[in-house]
Amino acid sequence: MYLASAGFCLVIAYLFLKVWLLISAKGMKVLRVTALAAITLYLGSYAALTLRHNYDYSNLLTYWLANVNNFPSGYMAYNNLAGTFYATGQPQQAIGYCWINLMINPRQPHVWCNLGKVYREIGDEKMAKHCYEQALLVDKGFFPAAAALGEIKKLGRKKKN
Repeated sequence: MYLASAGFCLVIAYLFLKVWLLISAKGMKVLRVTALAAITLYLGSYAALTLRHNYDYSNLLTYWLANVNNFPSGYMAYNNLAGTFYATGQPQQAIGYCWINLMINPRQPHVWCNLGKVYREIGDEKMAKHCYEQALLVDKGFFPAAAALGEIKKLGRKKKN
């Protein structure tokens, strides 16, 4: 986020310098004062908005929640929010956001695989197996799902023996 912001500021500074040189060459004092006031107001408001967002996004969870609220049809934010809940030890929340993501776009093998991983971690092997199978229906060559499904089947055989 900051890299894009820095690039944007460089472009604005470059354009401002070009305009400043053009105005200075023509000797228009009123335009120089106006240009200086405009760039000061613009950069000041840009800095204020950036600072406001820094306080809004105090951690990853608030960042992804804000993205979900601001872009409800942007399903990738749901996946990232689910991953954040998973990483913070809240598997039920992770499961909920994975399902929301899959309701918007079910053709995402990585989300099916992530969901299978969470189900497997909480001990629901049946749902985990279902999720890995769904991932393979979407993409037959999706290795993480195939490997996890192979592990589940291998463990199932060991339990029977």
